[in-house]
Amino acid sequence: WNGPTTYALCGNKWCHHVLFQQAGLAAPTTVAYWNGCSGNTSIQVDSALFPDIPTQVLIKPNAGGFGAGIQKRTLDNKSVTQQSSSFSTSSFVHAVPSPTFEDGMSLVQRYIQPDNQKLYRVWFLNGKVQCAVERSTVVDNDEFTSGCAGGGVCSRQTTLPMDLTMIAWSVPKDVQNEIEKKLLPLLEDANCGSVEFMYSNTKDDDSSTTTELRRLYFDLNLLSTLPVMDGRSVVDKHGVWSKDYDPWLELVNAIWSFFVGS
Repeated sequence: WNGPTTYALCGNKWCHHVLFQQAGLAAPTTVAYWNGCSGNTSIQVDSALFPDIPTQVLIKPNAGGFGAGIQKRTLDNKSVTQQSSSFSTSSFVHAVPSPTFEDGMSLVQRYIQPDNQKLYRVWFLNGKVQCAVERSTVVDNDEFTSGCAGGGVCSRQTTLPMDLTMIAWSVPKDVQNEIEKKLLPLLEDANCGSVEFMYSNTKDDDSSTTTELRRLYFDLNLLSTLPVMDGRSVVDKHGVWSKDYDPWLELVNAIWSFFVGS
């Protein structure tokens, strides 16, 4: 249902960050690297882009989804080597290639814990915000990608921990404006999907903090699992949605209208 231009852009995680930048939306520091298709296990990272060493980074497949293939690594002084090239100092991050690195591209992204330990996902439909949820993150846990932000169970999980329950979230006007007026106009044939972000007071250039919380967008999804309205994996404890609200039915009606007509 989404158009070819949108799929061409959104099937590439590096393009997500280009879109965020063009829309004027903040995102964690992210760099794209070519690590080849021959099984290379080292990615050379310019440490000038991550000045607060030691720091943690995420190694992400450029083509991937549902958290598959993401690895968390530490950049530290032990991995820094001096070079005489234009890169005055470089760090080496060791990553074990997985089958999800199918295009030979990987992203190195600064790992940031949300200030309030929550992640947010906002779904859009026909150019407008549809619904949203918030969920808590697992702190100091290697399974940092646990939980599908739509509720239910990911294909690589057998259970959904209680602390990963999604809570219906009322989308503030400023978030709605960023998505509807800044991001989606860049994707004219995107009819449905979602974006994910966090709030953080960590500055980009070092490990210090500010008193101002910033929204940091980190993902844009088209094959996007909507909230599962089963009263268990997604809970509307604040009465955000009407009693009979069903985002899946809303999506079906929109698709029907698009292809068949009202």
